[in-house]
Amino acid sequence: MVFRQLYYTSCEVGLSGYPGFQFNATSPGIAPELLRRVESFTAYDPPSSLPYNADAAAIAACPVNLCFSPAEDGTVLANVVFVGADYSNRFGNYFAHALVTEDTAADLGEALPIELWGAPVWTSTPVTTSVDLPVLSGQPPRGQLDRRRVAAFLQAHGGRAMLPALLSAAARVVTGERQTIVLVEQDSEAAASWIGAVSYLLPPSLAQRMSFATYHHRPAYSDLNLVATVPDADVDRSDGAFASFLLFDLPAARSSEVPVEPWADLLVETGVEHAGALWAAAAELGGGIPNRSAQWHPLLAAALFWPGERPAGTGPTVVAAAATAARWLSRQAAALDPRTVERIGVGALQALAEGRPAGMGAALTALTTAAEVSGAERLAVAVEMLAVDLEVEALLARQPADGTWNVPLQSAAGRAHARDRCTQALYGAPDDVATALLHLAAREELDLAAHLLRACGERLIGPAVLAGRSTANAELMRAWAPLRAGVVRHLAAVATDEPDRLVAAIADGLVEPLSDDETQDVPALHEARLIARSRRDPRLRVDTLAEIARLRTAAPGPGDGPAVRADLLRRIWPGGAWTPAEALGVLQRFDDAELTAPAPLAWLNAVFTLERPDTAGGADLSDLGDLGDLGDLGDLEELCHAVEQAPIAARLSQPARATITRMATIGRRLAAATAPDKQAAVLTSDLDRLPETQRRHNLGKLTELLNGAAARELPAIFESCPPDAVEHYLVSVHAYLGRERARADIAGRLFYVLVVLRRRRAHNARAVVAIIERHLLDELTRWHSQDLQAVQAQIRKIDSAVAAEFADWRDLNAAGWLRRMRTRRRLENEARAPRQAVERKKKKAERKKKAEQKRTKNR
Repeated sequence: MVFRQLYYTSCEVGLSGYPGFQFNATSPGIAPELLRRVESFTAYDPPSSLPYNADAAAIAACPVNLCFSPAEDGTVLANVVFVGADYSNRFGNYFAHALVTEDTAADLGEALPIELWGAPVWTSTPVTTSVDLPVLSGQPPRGQLDRRRVAAFLQAHGGRAMLPALLSAAARVVTGERQTIVLVEQDSEAAASWIGAVSYLLPPSLAQRMSFATYHHRPAYSDLNLVATVPDADVDRSDGAFASFLLFDLPAARSSEVPVEPWADLLVETGVEHAGALWAAAAELGGGIPNRSAQWHPLLAAALFWPGERPAGTGPTVVAAAATAARWLSRQAAALDPRTVERIGVGALQALAEGRPAGMGAALTALTTAAEVSGAERLAVAVEMLAVDLEVEALLARQPADGTWNVPLQSAAGRAHARDRCTQALYGAPDDVATALLHLAAREELDLAAHLLRACGERLIGPAVLAGRSTANAELMRAWAPLRAGVVRHLAAVATDEPDRLVAAIADGLVEPLSDDETQDVPALHEARLIARSRRDPRLRVDTLAEIARLRTAAPGPGDGPAVRADLLRRIWPGGAWTPAEALGVLQRFDDAELTAPAPLAWLNAVFTLERPDTAGGADLSDLGDLGDLGDLGDLEELCHAVEQAPIAARLSQPARATITRMATIGRRLAAATAPDKQAAVLTSDLDRLPETQRRHNLGKLTELLNGAAARELPAIFESCPPDAVEHYLVSVHAYLGRERARADIAGRLFYVLVVLRRRRAHNARAVVAIIERHLLDELTRWHSQDLQAVQAQIRKIDSAVAAEFADWRDLNAAGWLRRMRTRRRLENEARAPRQAVERKKKKAERKKKAEQKRTKNR
């Protein structure tokens, strides 16, 4: 351990051999380049406020510059003080005492350069007898700064909040960013304390590389890492100066915008007294300190909860460090022994439990991973218990769940703790909270008490199941048989008191369907389930009615009347009526005694009178405008034939019997008609006097007849129909006569009918022609040419002559101007051709007569 010394001041005796500023004395063997560097490095200007006639006290109060500049060719540590006048009484002299070493770490030992502030090794008196200075051996004694004094300084200083930013900036500058930090303080002693704070908080290896000066009159011209100055020095403290260097102006309480690193916050929170131990622990944990500052925080966070020095309390910084330590631990657990993982993990877990940060679940997941990888069982159990406590507390407080975590309960102790916490919380919890607690218990498959589950099912989940669909409730019903039994008990009570409500709920789709085993012993619930099934699939309604009637007959209740009553029919058919097909099904499944009960008989009457059962009585079929959901009158025809000869017919109402007679008669007449035009005549006879529904039914059958008949049969069918029937048919196919949905086959058949009927003289034929022309011809003029060609092709299959007529009509009405003109001329010429032929024949006869007369005269 050797330090070579240098004195620099304005003196009479020195290395230059003449009076003035020079090296007064040096240790032997210092290279000239190093001398020039020290001379430049230690230059000193007093503050601008110091007068030339300053007294000794003012001179002694001038800032002291303890400066440090590490370099490979020699590290310089110097103490520069202002001494006032020199040997010639010229004002402005200063004295620099510099120490030079080639091995800073070895020569300073554990001391940091800033700790030589105020050290007894420094002198400010030049030598007059010799220019050679002895080499200092051994570690120089430390000065006035240590961790305790710096901590006390920071505690009392109002600018302590700037320290994290200053520390972050120092790390960036020392590790390569070419931008000086300028620190403004009231005096150099305070500046030295700030530099001491930064040095104590940085990793020791980095602190020994940080160049600094506790005072510089023009700090913007310095290339050191951290340069301090005083307010009245030559330093630009305006807003523009912040662009050229990082400024921390402590008297003005402002600084450059510097992103604060999380490790800096953590170290400041830990404090300078404990930072050294924290760095030592981090180095031991990580096998050294990483070079990049971005990697420091996870390592420091883990060290904080190992043998590290934890600050008092659990502030936000420590809590954030706990989450960071958890993530670091999950990545490093495989390389660490279980005891280390346990110590760090449990410590971090304690901080998390006290701080409860947002997103804490991710940290718990990380700790779980670390415990699994390393086999740290105590940590695993502690994490599970805390995770349960957090989730239960969040549910009780109605806070949203943290979806970032996944802490499965794998230990017996963790599961027992979860069961006890859920059980305790369930008693007296509001419905929404209790439901959430059950979901938690179901997710973890906890074995809750059967009586508690039954009560929750009956009081809580049963009403929730009725209120609406929820896959979560279905999961609860599948999770525990006792809870499901409680739900069924609640539904059974509702089935008795509010059957319609239960039917509607089951029909809407209970998320967890009930089974026969669960409902068979509760008739009201079983009926509700069967009715709801028929609501979802109306094809099952008749079977459902038959099944319920069978069950009621097999096990009648006290005071029960007929098995089929009006309330049962209304539940199965909420629309209030049977369709004819359904009535036919009922007729086939029930005997006369069952059908003549008041409710079935009223519903059967309503089918024939096309009414709702509660309005049935004497209204005629014509009183109803639309059949609606009562079904197709084709089914009604079949029903009429089935009932006509059955005993039940005698019990039906007079309007119902009239309907049966009318429809059976029409059916027989239709069956007797052989030709299509005869069938059309049956369907359209007395059309105006038929009830509206019967009329629409017949017209529907007419449409089927027209669509299915051969093309050459169509003219006779159309001619046999009244105009309103023809109108109805053309309205029904109108969509296919438009340009967008053009049907060439329909248009071709209608045009063929139009041409044929134009040739007939009958009044009805002329009326039908007018209707077809109105619906067809205007539409055809708007068709695409390729569609019109398809129409001509369809007509050609029926009659080639009519196809030719269509071609002429198309060319006259739907073609371009030139074709229309040519076609018109051709048709006019064809129309004139017979008359012209007669005239030519007449003229020829006259010429022949005249020639004959001339020959006779010439004789």
